[in-house]
Amino acid sequence: SVQKVTIKGREQVISYHPLTQQIFVQGSIDKDDVLQIFEASGKCIYQKKFMSPAEGWQLTTSFLKNGTYIAKTENTATTFIVASQ
Repeated sequence: SVQKVTIKGREQVISYHPLTQQIFVQGSIDKDDVLQIFEASGKCIYQKKFMSPAEGWQLTTSFLKNGTYIAKTENTATTFIVASQ
C-alpha cells in the first residue's frame, strides 16, 4: 500500500511512494524553488534548486538509508520513512 503523509502547501504536495522509492512533488514549482531532504537530526543531505518553473517533479530516493526524513520546498513539507523491502 502507498503511505502518503503530506502537508498541503500553496498548490504543492510532496508524497513518498515506498515501493518505487520515489518522492513526488505535485503542483506548481517556481523558478528558484528549492527541494531539500533532511535527516531526522536536521542535517540537509540533498538539495535541488529548480532553474525553471515546472508542474511536478520526481526523485528516486534509493540513495537514502533506512530512517525518517523530511522533504520540504518553500511551500510545503512532508515526513517520510525509508525502510528495507
